[in-house]
Amino acid sequence: MYRRGNELKENPCIDHFPDLDALPFPVRNSRPQVRLGENFATLVASRGCWHSACAYCCIGAFHAGKKGRRHALRSVTNIAREPAWLYHKQGVRLFQFHDDNFLQVHGEDNCARLDGLMAALENEGVDYRTTAFLIKARPDSITEEVAVRLDKLGVVGVFLGVENASGTGLKALIRGSQVHHIGLAFDILHRHGIIVTYNLLMFHPDATLDEINENILFMKNHPGYLFDFGRAEVVAGSPLERNVIKDGLLQGSWPNWDYRIKDPDVDRMFRINLATFRRPDSGYSRLAHSLIALAYGAYVVRRLYPGPAAEQVYEETGHLIRRSNAFILDHVLKMYALTAKQNTQEDIDQLAGSIQEGCSGLATEAERLTRLMNRLQLVEKKFKKAGVAGALQQSSLLRGIFRV
Repeated sequence: MYRRGNELKENPCIDHFPDLDALPFPVRNSRPQVRLGENFATLVASRGCWHSACAYCCIGAFHAGKKGRRHALRSVTNIAREPAWLYHKQGVRLFQFHDDNFLQVHGEDNCARLDGLMAALENEGVDYRTTAFLIKARPDSITEEVAVRLDKLGVVGVFLGVENASGTGLKALIRGSQVHHIGLAFDILHRHGIIVTYNLLMFHPDATLDEINENILFMKNHPGYLFDFGRAEVVAGSPLERNVIKDGLLQGSWPNWDYRIKDPDVDRMFRINLATFRRPDSGYSRLAHSLIALAYGAYVVRRLYPGPAAEQVYEETGHLIRRSNAFILDHVLKMYALTAKQNTQEDIDQLAGSIQEGCSGLATEAERLTRLMNRLQLVEKKFKKAGVAGALQQSSLLRGIFRV
């Protein structure tokens, strides 16, 4: 819509997807981005979302009232031409698909699409044994047959849409998946050497302490997987917005909406979370970002530069993730304990200080490992350019000289 004089004019609304294969590729910079020590590029293989119903989601809100399909795919032949250009012209070796659901509803469709993508990449001269991919997916999209193909393609990391580890929480968030899908997806991806990171939206308008307990138990039972936790936030036009308005829970104003959680104990716990984990100086966000980058990086290095040094970084990263998760879980439990009693500002400050101190030490260790990993990548590339790829990691003398 736009203004012409004193009138408002409205352009016709396009309520269908165009032919995605007919669209031009994105304009790229003359030099590639660098992420996790590698030439890097982001890709999008689809538009919309086949579920498109989650209570908090901007995609579902964007397509609200839309007739027809809410999801459209590029063909694998079309997709393959884009990374091929980046691979051959800019030396990109790390790709991230930003589709919220890179995988589809049915396992057989995913297998056929992944097989087709690998064939199309081979046809474009891309050796995907020398590349690595990061994707996003739902737990109920992960099967053994799909994971075999993801592994073969070179997918090293999956941001898995867990969102809540309780049945009632998944229902309240309109996720359309079941709790058993989550654990199964974790186990399958782990067996295939693919790292999982995930979010828990354990705070939402209808959250209960029983749900919180189930989510905390899930954290405890999966100590090797990086996670973040928080609240389902309000997006304009979403089912969540409609519900909090209907129930009289909405507070504040756009874009900084707030809302009250119905259960007063859960709402109190969320407010303690804001005053401790989410303090600007808490260090929690710094730690989470550092560890996620380190974890993905360790899996990328392990794939692209296999050898003893890469394996050592991978193992040290795993130990640090477990230590960090144990620390976070311990302080989530302390936050839970504060919820059950009348607490003072001193109690809040003490918990916040403990979180800050622990997160700072863990983040420093993550950054040390990141520097080691970056040095390993840099030296490996120089050795490869000199025609002696792999020699570095097989020689303890060279590893000592280059401190890897």
